Amino acid sequence: MTIDSGWIRILKQNCPNAFADKIPVASKPHVVFIDGQIKLMKSEKIRTWEQFVRIQFTSTVERAFSTGARVVVLGFDNYLHVPVSKAPTQRKRSSKIETMEFGPDFELPSIIPESWPMAIRNRTFKSKVVRMVCTNLAKQYKDIDGGRTLVIDWMDKPCVIGAPLNLPPCFECQESKRGECDIKAFNYADLGPLLIISTDGDYVPMAIVQMERARQAGKQQ
Repeated sequence: MTIDSGWIRILKQNCPNAFADKIPVASKPHVVFIDGQIKLMKSEKIRTWEQFVRIQFTSTVERAFSTGARVVVLGFDNYLHVPVSKAPTQRKRSSKIETMEFGPDFELPSIIPESWPMAIRNRTFKSKVVRMVCTNLAKQYKDIDGGRTLVIDWMDKPCVIGAPLNLPPCFECQESKRGECDIKAFNYADLGPLLIISTDGDYVPMAIVQMERARQAGKQQ
């Protein structure tokens, strides 16, 4: 299901106090979750892979740590656990943009394809781009210090880099595997105040549901 785009306008009109230009000091996050799928959509000015990783991902991770967060999570969709019900939505999106041919045995080109929307619609190409990003960030942050932790949550169990971190119990349960970033993010809410970096509006209604559940749980206690 896709939420009607008009909901954000209605939300801003009726709940203006829910929006702010800066994070309130009292709400400094302990965990920042970065939606990596959104960051895959680059501008035309980014022409090299080095620029792509640095501008889209490294700078975002650094900005996340600058909030004072001790844990930064970079998440990507795990297609093995994306519900089958999402298939019609994906087909509808793909029908609007021609997809570049790119097979499982192909290597990433030395330069970024000129038609990025066509290229990134190819799931095999996208997966290899994600793997390249994950590999580069793991190398960049292998000596991370200051008690900070970078978590890369893509396939299988999340990769923890830096200070040791006890992942929430849901990661040990096969039935709790979550595929899409907008659902994955809330796995980390149990670790402390959570800030989500994304332009995907689906996070807002999901966060409202999470807050209401927490409020109800508080009442029961």
